[in-house]
Amino acid sequence: MIKTVFYSDFLHNYFLLTFVFLILAYLISVFSYYVVHRKIKLSNFRFSYRNYYIMVSPFLLPPLFIGFLEGTLIYFLVFLYFGFFGVMGEIIFSILWKIYFKKPFWEYKLLTIANKFSSLLNFIPWGVGGFLFLLVTNTYINNSGNIFYQEMSIGEMINVFILATSLFILQIFLFKVIVKLFSFKRENRKIILIKYFYFVSSFFLIGIFMPIYYFDYLVLFFFYGIFAFFAEYLFGKMSKTIIGKKLWTYEYLTIDKKHTTPLNIFPFGLAGYYFFFLFLFLSFFV
Repeated sequence: MIKTVFYSDFLHNYFLLTFVFLILAYLISVFSYYVVHRKIKLSNFRFSYRNYYIMVSPFLLPPLFIGFLEGTLIYFLVFLYFGFFGVMGEIIFSILWKIYFKKPFWEYKLLTIANKFSSLLNFIPWGVGGFLFLLVTNTYINNSGNIFYQEMSIGEMINVFILATSLFILQIFLFKVIVKLFSFKRENRKIILIKYFYFVSSFFLIGIFMPIYYFDYLVLFFFYGIFAFFAEYLFGKMSKTIIGKKLWTYEYLTIDKKHTTPLNIFPFGLAGYYFFFLFLFLSFFV
């Protein structure tokens, strides 16, 4: 049943409905403000958690609406599944990042959890992220053909996970040895970039462990990263424009008053495969 989320028209319908609901929610907000205050306000509405959830409700409603028409909760449950593991994934990423760098990669501002590595407000955005990554995957496969040279079983997925985890552990061990040999007392731009490219090098090596053509791995990796980079930036700007609050700030090589950084393209590239594997794993059981 879950395969319909990936192979049907659901993903296209989801983002189309999301766009429509976003416009409706915005118009309702403008109208409601006018009714209460008798003046038109188009942006920077007063921040509250209620207003935040009104802002993100257009992302949550389409899975419920489409599921209601089809008599199923599967779309909504997959959305929650992606939301939960998205938050867990960014916490794990932040813990790994702090091994290499003095400051966090990002820092959340509201309802924070795990040393501000994430937020309780982030479940809905990551649910959307999971669907976006699936849409990118589906679009690429439809245009290029099957990217796997063999079907993946649960055992093969576990093997990829074990090999990737071992790679991360080896990478951390080597970094600790290097740090002892060459002291990094301060983080200048050169040191940051050296450590960054060492950190993300494992992202490219992981593709070797997968039953996927490596060229396709790289192309899809960059598609994931670039699409997610712009999607996250637009979501952050929407939040700042509509409710007047930044939900997060970046700390390294930032752009637009810490709204984003080009350094997040590679992590988003790996995140795409993370969500794709989450989907494949779930498809064995649902």
